[in-house]
Amino acid sequence: QEQIAELRSRRPDGFPHDEAPALRVCTVCRRVPLPEKMTVQEKEEPPLDASFLAGIKEELANIEESDDNIRSLSQVFRFYAKNAKQLAQLLVDFATKQCFPWEIIHAVHLLDDILLMDNTGNYKTVMRDKIEGITVHAFRKVQQESEKRDVARMLQGWQELKIFDAAVLGSIKEKLRAGGEQACRILDEAAAVEEEDDDDDELPASEAAAADPGPAAAGQERTAGAGSADAASARPAPAAAAPPPKRPKVAQTAAQSATPAPAAAPAPRASVEKILALIKRILSLPVERPFEMLGLAADCKGPDIRKAYRKMALLIHPDKNPGMENQCKEALIKLQQGREQAESDLQERDAAANRPVRET
Repeated sequence: QEQIAELRSRRPDGFPHDEAPALRVCTVCRRVPLPEKMTVQEKEEPPLDASFLAGIKEELANIEESDDNIRSLSQVFRFYAKNAKQLAQLLVDFATKQCFPWEIIHAVHLLDDILLMDNTGNYKTVMRDKIEGITVHAFRKVQQESEKRDVARMLQGWQELKIFDAAVLGSIKEKLRAGGEQACRILDEAAAVEEEDDDDDELPASEAAAADPGPAAAGQERTAGAGSADAASARPAPAAAAPPPKRPKVAQTAAQSATPAPAAAPAPRASVEKILALIKRILSLPVERPFEMLGLAADCKGPDIRKAYRKMALLIHPDKNPGMENQCKEALIKLQQGREQAESDLQERDAAANRPVRET
């Protein structure tokens, strides 16, 4: 009741729903997909004017100068999601026809961010027939192997989240593998790294702190007296049990590559306990504490926000957690809100830092 009262005081008329702005809803429900019968039919959005598109092209031309450009462009593209067909074509043309080789990876990062944050589904729809061309072009044209790995990991993420049909992604991978041994190795590494990220990465410190203590620790707290507590504080804490060793990544040495490895079972995904702990932390924190929600320090940079969001979204996405779809959907919506709030706070911080100081 208190939350509802607070929302009403902040926005008495509610928020426009992302899919149907004529509908007024609460801030949580604004991104929930509407049943088809509830969607308000609106006229097709008129095309964006030439001067606006010229400004977008100019921003794209400067995309490699700062990671903040990716953030700001992603916000613009998503705000004009009703013009996704026009803007998606503009981005594809830039990446495949106008980019210098060192700019391509930034364009693909922008595309990846738009796809992950697209609540309308418009960009996923219009990119279905274009994604193969831009992905294959980017993989072949980027200059460094690390950039090829980035493209491969984005492709793997789209597969994990079912952003595009399996047949479309399979066709892309087939074309990339035709490029030779290096391409095959990079794609295999990307799949292995996604599995290791899911299974092995530790939770952020803020999440670990929010987790409930184990039964052994709880028993020790109940039985420890005041005197023993003082003594315990004077001596170092006992060393934690060593974590299990991580699985080795794809073999890279000549000796290992010479001997074909036997087919292995798929690596286990993140535990249900880990996913539930992450969901609990996201839902328990207010949007006004976005950096804590994302597991970041308050002085982080724009790329840190994008990276943290992508990693957490891959973990809690409903398509990856059957049986937990409702919880994951609610957490993912709030995580998106947290990311948007973090970016807004970051913009305000940067604006304050650049504001001239008045002389007294």
